[in-house]
Amino acid sequence: MELNRGVAGFVGVSVVLAGLMLAGKQTQDSEKAQAQAYAHAAMWPAGPRQQALMLLERYGSPQRLSEDRMEWDGKGPWKSVVVSADWPLSPLTQTVSCHVSREKLEELARYPHGLTASVRRGELSARSDSEALNFLSLNLGMDILTGQRTPEEANRYFHKAIDLRYAGKSVPYMERLLFGVPQPPTWPAARDWFGNKL
Repeated sequence: MELNRGVAGFVGVSVVLAGLMLAGKQTQDSEKAQAQAYAHAAMWPAGPRQQALMLLERYGSPQRLSEDRMEWDGKGPWKSVVVSADWPLSPLTQTVSCHVSREKLEELARYPHGLTASVRRGELSARSDSEALNFLSLNLGMDILTGQRTPEEANRYFHKAIDLRYAGKSVPYMERLLFGVPQPPTWPAARDWFGNKL
C-alpha cells in the first residue's frame, strides 16, 4: 500500500514536471515565432506593415507565416484573418463563415468593394486596407444576401458611410459585424477531459 502511494506520487510529480517543461518550450517557440513575424513585417511596405503590427498585438503569433503573408484562424468573429505584403493598397482580408447560395453569387459580384464569396467553403470575405472597411463590406454583403439591399443600393450606402465616418459620425456598419456568425468549435482543456487528476 505504502509502495503504491509512493509510485503514484512519483508519477504525479513526473506528469506535472513534464507539463511544465512542455509549457516552457511552447512559450519559447511562441516568442521565437512572434519575433520572426515582427522581423518579416519590418520589411513590408507601410500599409501592410501597419496592419501586421496591429494584428500581432491583438492576436499574437500567426498560425501561418511566410515572407510576405501572415494568417490567423478563429480569432474573434473571424474564420480567418490574412495580411499580405503583396497587396499594399488592400493588405487585409477577413473571412467569416456564412451560407452563400449560388443564386446570390451574381449579385455579390456586382458589389465593387472587395467582397468575395465561396459557396463550397461557406465563406464571405472582404479585402481592404482596414478592418472598418471590411466590416462595412461584409455587413453590406449580408444585406445583399438577405435581400435588404440591391448591390447598387449597397454601393451607394458604402460611399455614404465613408462620408459619415469622415464627418465624425458613428457608423455601426463600420464598427462591428451586424449579423451572427457560427463560432468555430473549441476543444476542451485537458482538465475537462481528465478532471482534477492532472
